[in-house]
Amino acid sequence: MRRTETNTLLPAGLGEGAIVAHKTGDIESLVGDVGVIDMPSGRRYLAAVMVRRPTNDERAQELIREISRATYEYLNQASVSGG
Repeated sequence: MRRTETNTLLPAGLGEGAIVAHKTGDIESLVGDVGVIDMPSGRRYLAAVMVRRPTNDERAQELIREISRATYEYLNQASVSGG
């Protein structure tokens, strides 16, 4: 899963130093990415995002990147504040 060639979904939303092992999937009406993310803080979390979409609508990929970014930032903030 660390050799996935498409790194434009979950990995695109991660901060510097994060390591992700993930697998993408894409058919006309569904796109998704699932992975294990190791944060520089030592925390690890799982992420799975699947988006149903109109045929090949590119907004689905952007939504996955936004969800990835928001999750990473939230967990990174929790790590910094000791939560």
